[in-house]
Amino acid sequence: MKAFNGYPDTYQAKVFEAKRKLIESNQMVSATAIKDIVLGNNHRNKMFIKIFEDCNADVKKLRGVDYSESTWTNYDRAKRFTKDFIQWKYKAEDIHIRQLNFEFVIQCELYLKTVRKCSHNTTLKYISILKEVVLHCLANKWLDHDPFALFEMMKEDADPTFLPKKKCSLLQPGIIQ
Repeated sequence: MKAFNGYPDTYQAKVFEAKRKLIESNQMVSATAIKDIVLGNNHRNKMFIKIFEDCNADVKKLRGVDYSESTWTNYDRAKRFTKDFIQWKYKAEDIHIRQLNFEFVIQCELYLKTVRKCSHNTTLKYISILKEVVLHCLANKWLDHDPFALFEMMKEDADPTFLPKKKCSLLQPGIIQ
């Protein structure tokens, strides 16, 4: 019986915590908003790939204005690779944004390097696009934590290989053999 008597107090504490969160985030405090937070429904239908597609639609609209064609291609490929990763790892078409955590980021990085065979810097390029989508979720208060908070994105120095002068001269017009 004692355990049952403690339940209303626990529930009341959750209600007060939900109200505090709404006030701190400058959102309207209502019974429905509090109920959604207490029951975990405040981010009901926020699926990650759907959000990724919406963000990419904005980038696509800005092709030739703020983004180049190659940048758009990278965004589209990053979304496709992320979707493939979710299918590979979670056996699902999409995941709820609440499933985004540090482990998701680390496993996605591993997938890009091992399954997709991307180089380190290419992997970071796709991960940085993924991070932009996560930041969009954070800015809209759909996520209350940053899965990238502990993730370090350090590019490796590329060591370019140049053609010797003799081979370059073969590329000059009229000399190609």
